[in-house]
Amino acid sequence: MKNTLPLILIVLSFTMVNCHSKEGCTDAKAINYDAKAKKDNSSCMFSDYKLQPQSITNLDVILKESSGLLNTHDAIWSFGDSGNKNEIYSIDTNNGSIKATVTLTGATNIDFEDIAQDSSYIYVGDFGNNNGNRQNLVIYKVPKKTTWNVSNNIVPEMIYFKYPDQTNFSSNANTDFDCESIIIQNGSAYIFTKDHTDQFTRLYKLPTTPGTYTAELITSFNAKGLITGADISDDGSKIALTGYNPSSDLAFVWVLYNFNGNQFFSGNNRLINIGSRSVVGQVEGVCFINNTMLYISNEQKNSIPAQLWKLDIATVK
Repeated sequence: MKNTLPLILIVLSFTMVNCHSKEGCTDAKAINYDAKAKKDNSSCMFSDYKLQPQSITNLDVILKESSGLLNTHDAIWSFGDSGNKNEIYSIDTNNGSIKATVTLTGATNIDFEDIAQDSSYIYVGDFGNNNGNRQNLVIYKVPKKTTWNVSNNIVPEMIYFKYPDQTNFSSNANTDFDCESIIIQNGSAYIFTKDHTDQFTRLYKLPTTPGTYTAELITSFNAKGLITGADISDDGSKIALTGYNPSSDLAFVWVLYNFNGNQFFSGNNRLINIGSRSVVGQVEGVCFINNTMLYISNEQKNSIPAQLWKLDIATVK
C-alpha cells in the first residue's frame, strides 16, 4: 500500500490556505454578509440608507456654482468651477455671504473642482475634465494662514499630473478621466475620478511636493453614480464622498470607515440617499465639521439656489 499521508497533508494545507484567504463581504450589516470570508472584496450590499440634510443658508451669488468645501481654522471655504475667477472664498455660514477672498495669482480657473488641506497648506484641484481631453491637470498648493484679510493675493505652487492609464486625449463626453474630488492623507494627495461610462470611481495617489507626476492608480470602486466631492475627517477615520446618479436623479453621500491605510474602500462603505436633485440640487462640495457632522453644498440648478446644508452621520455604523 502506498503512503498517502503526504498527499493528505498537501490537500489539507491547500484547503486551509483557501479557507483563510477566502474573499467576500465581511461586513455583518450587509445583505450578502459571508461569515466565512476573511478578506473583504468590496462586494457588500446594503438596504437603502436615507438621511435628510438640513438647509442652513443660501450662498452668495458669486458661489452659485459652489464646487467644493473646506473647513479649516473654523472657516468654511468654497469657490466656483470652470468659467469663474481664480479665487477661493471664506463663507459666513449664518447667511452665506463672503468674508474673505484669496486670489491665486498666476492661476487660471480652467475647472476648479475640489479643495483639501494638510496642517500647512490648502490644495485646490483644477482637474475637472468633462471631455477627457485636458493635458494640463494641476493642483494648486496655497500656504495656510490662521487669519485672512478681506482681500488676499497668493502665488501658489503647482503640482501637475497625468493619469497612467490614459492614452487617448480626443474629446469624449463619456470620459472616465474626469475628476472632482481630492483629499490629503499622510503627506500624499488622493483623487477620486468621476467615471461617466460605468459610474465607478478610481483612486489615484500623488505627491504633495510641487512638480510634474504620473499619478499612481490604487484601486477602483463601484460608486453607483458620479463622484463630485470628497473630504476626510480630522482624525483620519472617515471619508465622505458626494455624488449623484444621473439615471435615478438621486443625490448621495458615501461614508467610508474602518479602512486600512490608503485602501479607502477596504472597510465599511455606506451609501446614504440624501434626496432628489430636484430638492437638494447637484451636490458638489463636502467637508467635515466634526467626526459625525458634514457640511454639503450644491450648485444652482434651475429654480434651486446654491445652498449650504448640514448632514448628521452619527447614526451611520
